[in-house]
Amino acid sequence: MTDADSHAYLIDLERGRMYVADVSNPASPAQVGEAKISDFGDNGRAVFIQDNLAYVADAGLTIVDISSPHAPVVRHQAAGYAHDVFVVGSQAYLVGPDEDWTGYFVVYDVSNPVNPKMLSRISTPGIGVCVAVSGKFAFVAQAARDDKGIFSVIDLNP
Repeated sequence: MTDADSHAYLIDLERGRMYVADVSNPASPAQVGEAKISDFGDNGRAVFIQDNLAYVADAGLTIVDISSPHAPVVRHQAAGYAHDVFVVGSQAYLVGPDEDWTGYFVVYDVSNPVNPKMLSRISTPGIGVCVAVSGKFAFVAQAARDDKGIFSVIDLNP
């Protein structure tokens, strides 16, 4: 994911890190910053940039202050396991796995990035792997045990 300042934010699954790269010269990208987002590795899955914050789907929701790309600072880490995150305004939407090949869709109020509040959580029929939000709908792609994909549309204002 990139921002308007020509930086790319990359997740390293193996090392539990988010790297910041200066991509102003695409022929010669350079790493300029790094943040430890997990002690466990194999967690970081996706990153969404909004304003000066990076929202990382990893061991739950991790929020990183990127106002200084050379020195990103983790502001919040939540327990759990997430595959994707999408942010609109002050709400973050996460999807991930629950037990027995089911999944979840969670909405957080992230108006205070140091202390986000879970607003709602619903189960999904498959493991949530991708989420996007447009208007009053969330679109969730899921994986199922039988290798068939599941696609759900969730009304955010029922």
